[in-house]
Amino acid sequence: MSTAGQIIRCKAAVAWEAAKPLVIEEVEVAPPQKNEVRLKILFTSLCHTDVYFWEAKGQTPVFPRIFGHEAGGIVESVGEGVTDLQPGDHVLPVFTGECKECRHCKSEESNMCDLLRINTDRGVMLNDGQTRFSINGKPIYHFVGTSTFSEYTVVHVGCVVKINPAAPLDKVCLLSCGISTGLGATLNVAKPTKGQSVAIFGLGAVGLAAAEGARLAGASRIIGVDLNPSRFNEAKKFGCTEFVNPKDHDKPVQEVIAEMTDGGVDRSVECTGSIQAMISAFECVHDGWGVAVLVGVPNKDDAFKTHPMNLLNERTLKGTFFGNYKPRTDLPAVVEKYMNKELELEKFITHSVPFSEINKAFEYMLQGESLRCIIRMEVMIIREHFGAFVSFKFLLEYGMVINESLRMGNFVPGYLRRAIKDINVNGYTIPEGWTIMVVPSAIHSNPETYKDPLTFNPWRWKDLAGNVAAKNFIPFGGGVRSCPGVDFSKVLMSVFLHVLVKKDRWSEIKQGEIVRAPIMGFGKGYCIKVSEKLK
Repeated sequence: MSTAGQIIRCKAAVAWEAAKPLVIEEVEVAPPQKNEVRLKILFTSLCHTDVYFWEAKGQTPVFPRIFGHEAGGIVESVGEGVTDLQPGDHVLPVFTGECKECRHCKSEESNMCDLLRINTDRGVMLNDGQTRFSINGKPIYHFVGTSTFSEYTVVHVGCVVKINPAAPLDKVCLLSCGISTGLGATLNVAKPTKGQSVAIFGLGAVGLAAAEGARLAGASRIIGVDLNPSRFNEAKKFGCTEFVNPKDHDKPVQEVIAEMTDGGVDRSVECTGSIQAMISAFECVHDGWGVAVLVGVPNKDDAFKTHPMNLLNERTLKGTFFGNYKPRTDLPAVVEKYMNKELELEKFITHSVPFSEINKAFEYMLQGESLRCIIRMEVMIIREHFGAFVSFKFLLEYGMVINESLRMGNFVPGYLRRAIKDINVNGYTIPEGWTIMVVPSAIHSNPETYKDPLTFNPWRWKDLAGNVAAKNFIPFGGGVRSCPGVDFSKVLMSVFLHVLVKKDRWSEIKQGEIVRAPIMGFGKGYCIKVSEKLK
């Protein structure tokens, strides 16, 4: 059933006031207006910028608000004037945009779009100055034009990047902010050549992404600089070869690095926002050819001070915004770097939580335990009728599931067809890291007949399991007891659910465990959505 043009009611994590835990609320999300896109968010991540503005540090507070800006999702519907996106497209929303019409967008040297440049104070949409979120008529404000801590959000089309649908959104969602910022600072701005030395100031997620960029560029020495020595071991995974803690020395760290490198490093990238780190990053590069790149955002009253001779001696100081990537033009190629196994994203992910536990992600970051925490919005579900086995190939080619008992066709939305394009247990492949969980729900007018759903089914279990490694195929029992509260006397059909879940989900969902599976209207049939476990 299409929701285009309609208000959608969904769950969102609302910040009602500064530094208070987010509250999961039911919000109304209005349809997209001119040049807007409504997205279904599948995975989002917590960035330090979200925490900074949630704490209302150094800015005019805007509350109530829905934060979030690192995410991956699927286009649900598009507004007037949107021609290069359609429902079902896999996308990354980005906090800064690319209108493709202004001087900056037309310049090969800039990514700072005049129209869609980041604005942390604006909590409304550009088109009409109104919010698309509300609760009982009360507006809930947007954050940097994305607000991805919601199951659905509305974003300007210029801030939506269409990507390869085969790319796992729970990984590439990281590219919509911090990882691209650090990676691009090195690859696009510092531009070290093979064999050169690079110093990275700050070994948080952005700094480690900068180190990853240096590794990709072939740097021979990557020197990590941080006040927290506990980060050094982790940084080795990102290519860092040496480490310096400024607190361990009685001289400025730039002098320490100059001594280590015979006059200075070839390139440096500063990712802290500390004005002293910025000065040190500049003064530690070699004269004649050294380039320093500033990424971190300083306090508003900070002043950068260095002797003019440091510039006259042919050191170069540069700044960067979002790694100098033009979002819509450049990010698809960065996604392909991951798909081609050139770029590693998994090592940035230290935690993963369901949407209902989003406040844990804040705790992890505030305690310094997290690089990136993935927040899972829901499990994707594909449905089939057990009485007439329909292969995934049929589902892909025709996009429908035949229900013989009701003699009707139940159409699967296009976005699901694209989401499972590479998944077919009869001759096709399952994407690496994914599992097919088969949930025999045994919904029938006489459910007692099907007390043990694994014994009655006419499915070709052997054929099915024979095409999938054992670790990727787990029958999941439970029968009608997996759906407490559902009036089965009104459901005269039997279905199986094929739920695609990541491997790490098995630590939370175990065989035989009861889950809540509310019935959700789907045409004239039914679709059962596995949601949260019962306690």
